[in-house]
Amino acid sequence: VELPEPPLPVCDEWERLDLLAREKEVVGIYISGHPLDDYAFEIKHNCNHSIENFKDLEAIKNRDLSFAGIITEVQHRIDKKGNPYGVVAIEDFTDSKEFMFFRDDYLKYKMMMVQGAFVYVKAQVRKRSWNDQLEIKILTMNLLSDVLEKMTKSITLRLNLFDIDQDFVDKFKNIVEEHKGTHQLKFNVFDPDES
Repeated sequence: VELPEPPLPVCDEWERLDLLAREKEVVGIYISGHPLDDYAFEIKHNCNHSIENFKDLEAIKNRDLSFAGIITEVQHRIDKKGNPYGVVAIEDFTDSKEFMFFRDDYLKYKMMMVQGAFVYVKAQVRKRSWNDQLEIKILTMNLLSDVLEKMTKSITLRLNLFDIDQDFVDKFKNIVEEHKGTHQLKFNVFDPDES
């Protein structure tokens, strides 16, 4: 007896982030992309560090570091003295690392400690105040979605001299007038023949 194949139910496609989260949950890695792919531009132009480089703290001591990632795990705890503190795991394209927030830092960033949040972090590797061991001190933490607006001072367009004509100027003028912004717009015009 031949049984007919059951029809697949019609259902909506998963949102991209939901799909990636399920891939990570089932397989342990992201397969069809990475949650940070949507922020590749912000990361490329505003970050000077990646989490995998935190393995050798001596090499990056006293340097200003900036990196971005997704918060994958959050723990809110209380120490022996009754003071709250937090442990946050941040993952980027290269690796994942846990960061601890105590006292004022915990109170300052508590609202941002949300699993699945995309964050932009500025930090510095320095010696702890109570011993000579190196630690990663978080200086600021912002939402990654705010980085482009808050940190971009200007936009520079590199243009070939021979591509600029009246038609280009007219089209570009219309685009700029339709999409006004708050940042400075700069042009870097170069002559390929004369370098």
